Amino acid sequence: MNQLPDLLVRAPKVFYILAVLVFFATFWMTYYEVKSAQMPFGPEDSPVVRAALLRAILQGCLDSIWIAANGILFDFLIRFWNRHAPSSDLGENK
Repeated sequence: MNQLPDLLVRAPKVFYILAVLVFFATFWMTYYEVKSAQMPFGPEDSPVVRAALLRAILQGCLDSIWIAANGILFDFLIRFWNRHAPSSDLGENK
């Protein structure tokens, strides 16, 4: 059977790690933008501040779900390849 390179076999884990990192980075960047740049003197309980932070959580979740779904798809394709890949032993009779 044709073996896949080690980097491809580990790729789904990279997708999952990236999904978590993207979630936190997206939330942190929007939080920093709201608190430092756009609304530094806005009250914490302001509806505009809460809406901006909720939007940050939602956007981070959407991006993370997309990346994790790609990791799941990639994992599925690797498992499919390992199960159904043609044999590389062309010279042998079985």
